[in-house]
Amino acid sequence: MSTAITKTTTGGAVSAQPDRVEVALQSMVDKFQAVLPVELPAERFCRVAINALQDPRVAEVAQTPEGRQSIYTECLIAATDGLLLDKREAFLNVYNTKMKLASGKEEWVKLAKYMPMYQGLMKLARNSGIIRDIKCDVVKMGDLYAVDKFPPPGECPITHRYPDDAFARGEVRGVYAVAHLMDGTWSNAESMSVADVEKIRQGSPAKDKDAWSKHWPEMARKTVIRRLTKYLPKST
Repeated sequence: MSTAITKTTTGGAVSAQPDRVEVALQSMVDKFQAVLPVELPAERFCRVAINALQDPRVAEVAQTPEGRQSIYTECLIAATDGLLLDKREAFLNVYNTKMKLASGKEEWVKLAKYMPMYQGLMKLARNSGIIRDIKCDVVKMGDLYAVDKFPPPGECPITHRYPDDAFARGEVRGVYAVAHLMDGTWSNAESMSVADVEKIRQGSPAKDKDAWSKHWPEMARKTVIRRLTKYLPKST
């Protein structure tokens, strides 16, 4: 991916540099190390971030100075959260953004945006030291599913069982998430129907992107976990 990239100077200005995006990310290892949690080596984070450039959409973002700067900025934000850009914990999404260029003209530019996946949100919650685990799953037509608003002490408020034939579960009808706390208690459960999830999807700029069209269950889990974790402690 040889191309001219931008380089941030000491004063924060952006200047042209005839180099590669990979090299620029490697030069940021010290910055990554300064914000990453101690158990995640900066070299590993950097390797995964460089691998994210193999996504053709991210490669297209890297063709403009504004796009390249967005990659560096969003990688640093991901490092601050301690999440790998491996499409399991988090990934670099791409958005068309209208912005004023150095020439003074306003144009639509493709920029990268760091997005945590549901595994990443669960990781942040677990790292708080208060959350033991988070149960999250999609519910299908053949499943037994119930929510107890007032469960006995120490019992999960969610009952979710698959039918005997796990391959005959049918279509998705909803998704849920609930947290098991270190003291043995459970959080309130968050349940969302397909219609609830679709309402959130329709408000997303990425509603027609591959993430939703090809990976709906994954995005549904992320949606309900994001709703649950609003009320849970999080830490890197």
